[in-house]
Formats: sequence, C-alpha cells, structure tokens
Amino acid sequence: MEKLKKLLRNRWAANIAGCCSAVLLYLFLTHLSGPIAQWFRTLFRILSPIIIGIVIAYIIDPFVKKLESTLFRKIKSESLSRALSVVVAMVCAILIITLIIIMIIPAIGDSAKTLIDNADNYFASVKEFLSRFGIEIGSDGITNYINDMITQATTFLKENLGTVISRISGFGSTIGNIVIGIILAIYFLLDKQNMINGIKKLRRAIISDKNYESHTVFLVRCNDVFQQFIICTLVDSFIIGVANAVFMLIMRMPYIPLISVVMMLTNMIPSFGPLIGGVIGGVILLLVNPIQALIFIIYTVITQLLDANVLKPRIFKNSLGLPAVWTMIALILGGKLFGMIGILLAIPTMVVLRFVYTENFIPWLESRKERKEAAKAEKLLNS
Repeated sequence: MEKLKKLLRNRWAANIAGCCSAVLLYLFLTHLSGPIAQWFRTLFRILSPIIIGIVIAYIIDPFVKKLESTLFRKIKSESLSRALSVVVAMVCAILIITLIIIMIIPAIGDSAKTLIDNADNYFASVKEFLSRFGIEIGSDGITNYINDMITQATTFLKENLGTVISRISGFGSTIGNIVIGIILAIYFLLDKQNMINGIKKLRRAIISDKNYESHTVFLVRCNDVFQQFIICTLVDSFIIGVANAVFMLIMRMPYIPLISVVMMLTNMIPSFGPLIGGVIGGVILLLVNPIQALIFIIYTVITQLLDANVLKPRIFKNSLGLPAVWTMIALILGGKLFGMIGILLAIPTMVVLRFVYTENFIPWLESRKERKEAAKAEKLLNS
C-alpha cells in the first residue's frame, strides 16, 4: 500500500491511473442495461421539465444577479429587486430567442432550400473546376449515388414509420417540457434564497461542523467553474458566429446565415468542434465556388488560431487550465456516455475532478500516511 501511494505521487503514474479509472467507468456505464437503464430513462423522462427548469435558471441567474447589482440596486426591497431582475432577464432571453427564430431560422431554411434546388448546377460546376486539373468525375456516378441515397431514405422511412411518428409526436412533448421548464425556472429564480437556505440546513444536518466550511468552498468553486465555462463558451461562440457572418458578407459569399449558425453552434463543442464547422462550411461553398471555399477554410484556420490564443484566454482568463490529454479523455468519455450534453460539459466536469484529485485525494493520502507513520513511531517508543 505504501509503494502504491508513493507511486501515485508521480505525475505519469497519476495520469495512467486516472485514464484506467475513466476507461473502467466507461465500460461499466456502457454495459449498464436492462431494468436499471430503463428505470433511469423513465426517471429522466418524468423529471425532464424540472431538469430543464434548473438548467435555464442556472444559466439566467448570473444575468439576474448583474441586474440586481446595477439596474435595480437602489430598490430597498430585496424581494422586489429580485422579482424585477428575474422578469427583465427572462423577457430579454425570450425576446432574443424569438428574434433569432424570426430572423435567422427562415434565412437558414431559404439557404438550405436554395442549396438543394441548385445541387445539380453545383455538382456540374465542381466537375468543371476539377476537370481543369485533369480530374474527371462521371455524372452518372453522382446521379446513381444520389438515387441510392433517396432509395435508402425511403426504405428507412417505410421500415421505421412508427418510430418516426413517435419521434414527431415526442417533439410536441419536448416543446411542452420546455414551456413548463421556463415557468419552473422563473419560480426557481424567485425562490432561490429559500432553496439555498433549505440546502444549507440539509448540509449542516449531514456534514460535520469541521468539514462544513471546506465543503461550502468546494461547492462555490464548482459553481464558478461551470458558470464561467457555460457563459464564456456562449459569448465566445456568439463572437465567432458574428465575425464569420461579417467576413462572408464582405467577401460576398452565399449562405451566410446557414454557415454562420453552423460555425457558432459547432464552436460550442470543445477542441474539434470548430474543425467540424469549418469542414461543413467549406463543403457547402465548394459546391458553389471552390475558390471561395478555399478562402473560407483559410479564414477559419486563422480565426481559430486567434480564438485559441487570443480570444479564449481573455474570456476564460486561463482559469480552467486543463492539460490537453485530460481534455481529450474528457471529450471522448463525455461523448460516449452522455452524447452532446456530455461533450459540452466534459471539460468543466474534468476540471472539478482534477482539483478534487490534486487538492483533496492526494493530501488525504499523504495525511493518512503521516498518521500511520506517527502511530508506528509512537508504538515503537512505547515498546
């Protein structure tokens, strides 16, 4: 046991142990099936509105606090100041989302429709461009490929019609859950202090007075990591999306709303997300104008270098400090276990686990070792 503790103090051994533990956890969770998995799915479906409400309240709360400390700071009644801040924050959020739906979604739909309607012309343009370099593509092969895709899609719909219908009907249920979640989020935000006080009483009942303060510091730190990561990611992605739209507008490129929204959304995915967005945008532009596609890809590479080395460090203030190897492990495990949500929250979760390991687990092992050595020394003296 002593040799194991000594070994774990080495950085390489700690990294290997962490990787092995993550793999074992992944294998355990991925093989979790049967009644237990069904029970979790049912529980999640029942609690979906509450979970959505908690997530919305968690994201909106920093803006509510900002309004309380600025716009409504002169109001003496704390409850009134809180209520006004919640109402203004929620109204602003709903208005922003509504404007996005009204202005951007139709433009994206028009871009997608135009892209599909002109697919044949775009393929012909690409074929002509490649022929200049001696690369010949048979139009029959492209046509057959498209026909095969249509046939496969039709067959899939016929075989899975019931599933498709249930998914469509489930979409209505999802909208209902979101509406209920928004209503619950308002109540959560209004009653935040009472909820926090209730949680404090519960924690004091189950945690000793000696550990209560350290536990509070730990929770505050976890909250800071997650909130900072979520808000900074949203801000960073919005800046990238707007910058992309401005660049494409200056260069007179087509499909500005479609590609800019794709770039904004994929930028939320850590590490390889911008690469996915750049490839998607480049492929769309390649069908229209290969030169513009090349310019777009070069712009994307330059933008991501600036984002990674200038913008992100200023926004995040280098507070996460997660090594590259842990970032990749977090993304792989998060994606495999929990899909897109797991990918989006993988990095802050790994940051929390890392400082728990370095600041709690290792010191606990060292103090345990010191106590054992002191007990041995005392035993020798007494003997």
